[in-house]
Amino acid sequence: MKKIILFVLCLAALCLGIWYLLARPTEEAIDTTLPGYRFSQSGQGNPCTVKIQGTYVRYRFSPEKDQFYQGYEGGIWLDGEILPQIYVCFPDAERDWIQGTGRDSQGGTVEFVAYRELKPMVLCTTLEEETVLAVFPADSQEEAISILENLPENTADRFPLPEEIH
Repeated sequence: MKKIILFVLCLAALCLGIWYLLARPTEEAIDTTLPGYRFSQSGQGNPCTVKIQGTYVRYRFSPEKDQFYQGYEGGIWLDGEILPQIYVCFPDAERDWIQGTGRDSQGGTVEFVAYRELKPMVLCTTLEEETVLAVFPADSQEEAISILENLPENTADRFPLPEEIH
């Protein structure tokens, strides 16, 4: 009888340990630079780059808890200029796209739409006193337009294509 109780306790402890290890979030340090394409208000497009540094936290059984945060040292840089802090989390397990706005203390803003793991990503911000729309990863104007055209319906109105491109 004692052996059976000991066996059941060991089995329960083993199951709890496995459950704990599987349920723990995994953190992935992100330090990447992606090629992209940016459009200005005038419709002119130029290749650009985005550098992303931070931590992506992935929950195996609760994808609605997935999140990206920049931390103190990280950030998002568009063509070498750091953008306002953004915090990305996916509040709905059924939704792989998220949109939001980041603000800094100087009044700068960045609107974003991102797919899980930040690929692809669309940013709308002000650089050098001009509003720009940047799309990543995209090696050409055609790839950038394709990503913009395939954004979910609820985000497409937020990031309209420049008039000269339609």
